[in-house]
Amino acid sequence: MMKQRETGIYTNDFLEFIGSGHSTVPKDTYDLVVTSGGMGEGHIPLSGLDDLVRVAKNGGFVIIVMRHEHLQTVPSYKDKLEPYMDQLEADGKWKKVERRTVPNYFCDKEGLVFVFRITKPE
Repeated sequence: MMKQRETGIYTNDFLEFIGSGHSTVPKDTYDLVVTSGGMGEGHIPLSGLDDLVRVAKNGGFVIIVMRHEHLQTVPSYKDKLEPYMDQLEADGKWKKVERRTVPNYFCDKEGLVFVFRITKPE
């Protein structure tokens, strides 16, 4: 089986920790940034949201899909994740387009879908 890298379908390939503050991904690169299952215990920290905003183009979208329960069970997200998302909106970095609960996201557990439109000042 051929590995994705060997197919040549990707023009950029980055292997980094999101939220470390040392990203080499060029800013304003992507029209759409998606993370599914990346938000959880020991996964993407709050500062990772800044990285998602940074690499997305103005007018582009960031979509975050995660387990609903993580808002209460992950200490680094409890009472912090959504307020941080709101702060990014208050700072003019993005605008929330949608927050939707979805059934049976993982093992019969509810999921959350957040959709944000990037609104960075020029």
